[in-house]
This record gives sequence, structure tokens and C-alpha cells, in this order.
Amino acid sequence: MDIRRCNTSDTEEVTRIARDFLDYSPFCGLSEVSADAVQSLLAQQGAIVFWIAEEDAVTLGLCAAVVFPLWYADGALVTQELFWWVEPGARTSKCGKRLLSAMEDWSKDLGAKGHFMACLENAQTDRIKALYNRAGYKPVERTFFKRGEE
Repeated sequence: MDIRRCNTSDTEEVTRIARDFLDYSPFCGLSEVSADAVQSLLAQQGAIVFWIAEEDAVTLGLCAAVVFPLWYADGALVTQELFWWVEPGARTSKCGKRLLSAMEDWSKDLGAKGHFMACLENAQTDRIKALYNRAGYKPVERTFFKRGEE
């Protein structure tokens, strides 16, 4: 299995997985996935970086993270996962852990003070929380979302 940073040649695959992720998540129906927006983000990777896991030219998973300043500390950076998706057939493999390691390594390389991971509220929540605990993550905040008026 290879883990690498995505580039614009991955636009179609990243767009497909973004659609799968959104269909699975509570954000379903919030907005359509735009291939043009995905391609633009892939072209300008800086604050946001994408990684893809592949084996024999088959995509097994995808993730993205963002770096931003710690709001109360001069010059201190933190990173945060934006999404982390492993294809259903690869969920018992090491794909998820390898993608997580790619995000954590990037965070360390940037000298970030830490890395945040999120977890969707669904049937997998307890399993993902246990994985995070084993990886050394501790709960620090719970996020809530309210849809805007349409």
C-alpha cells in the first residue's frame, strides 16, 4: 500500500470519495461536491493537504488536514483532520492507520503543537473513539452544527 500526497491528477478520485463521504455523513445534502473546487484545492495545497492510499492502482482511502494558528498563541500552529475516509472493503486493513500517520507526520514536520481528529456521530463513533484513545488522543471538545436557513 502506498500513501502519497494528492495532486490535480487525482481530482476525479478525490471528487468521487468526497461524494461518498458526504453521502455517509450528517452533512449529506448540505452542498454538492464540485470537481472544480476539488481541483482548485489540490492545485494550491498549502494550508490544506490531501493524502491518498492506493494499492495496485486501486484507491483504498483518502484524508485531508489543515494547518492554522493557535488563536491565543503567537506563532503556534496546530493541525486538524478535515476528513478521513477508508473504503468499506479496506476498513480492516492498515489503511486508516497509515493515513492517520501521514497527517501526524505532516503536523510534526510543520512543528505544530498538536493535531486534532474529529469523529462523525454515527454507528461507528465508539469504535473510532477507541482507536483515537489507543493512538494517544484525548477528547477536548464536542462540535455541534446547525444548518443555515435556505
